[in-house]
Amino acid sequence: MTASALGVYSKDWLQLQIETGNTGSLGQRGPIHSILEPDLMQVAMQRLQSIDLGALKKKAIERFWSRQTFTELPKATQYRIRMVDPTIVMQRPLLDANGRTLIPAGTRINPLKALPFTQQLVVFNALNAEEVDAVAHWLETQDRTLRRITLITTQLDRAQGWNRLNALEKTLDSPVYLLNASLKQRFDLQVTPSFVQAKGLAFEIEEIPAKELVHEKAQ
Repeated sequence: MTASALGVYSKDWLQLQIETGNTGSLGQRGPIHSILEPDLMQVAMQRLQSIDLGALKKKAIERFWSRQTFTELPKATQYRIRMVDPTIVMQRPLLDANGRTLIPAGTRINPLKALPFTQQLVVFNALNAEEVDAVAHWLETQDRTLRRITLITTQLDRAQGWNRLNALEKTLDSPVYLLNASLKQRFDLQVTPSFVQAKGLAFEIEEIPAKELVHEKAQ
């Protein structure tokens, strides 16, 4: 049997009423106050609505450049062509799910045998106006329908950030990417500007000083 009453704060009083046979609704037995504690879900929703998500996104985008680590390279001072062999040697065997050896340790693998590299990389320093102008002029001489040309910069003006990147891409009429340590190591990049393309089963790295680039690369 149960009993209920409004305005009662004593559990013992209710228990006594039940024991003496007073059950059901016992009416109002004291003052009634509104619940002052807010609904937690309502509070959470109000806080979410008060957050300016647009401003948070803008701040996150602005912080990107201040936190960005650049992979810098010195500028080229002389013309040079180098060949880079991409062959790797398996340091440990490659096993399948059952532990069977697919590729034994010591195997030499050249990725160009399995996956042709049909694009050309152009690595330059966007902080160097001479290099930007030279790359822009070189691009004007290229037939981009023959191959994909990928532009990669080693640095960018942190203060101007996205605005500078957008302006650079407009000037070069092409997307521009940032060089990372992995790409630098993979192609053994040493200076800017550098032009990377596949020649047979190796990569040809052509290093051209900016002042010579317009004449050397004109077609």
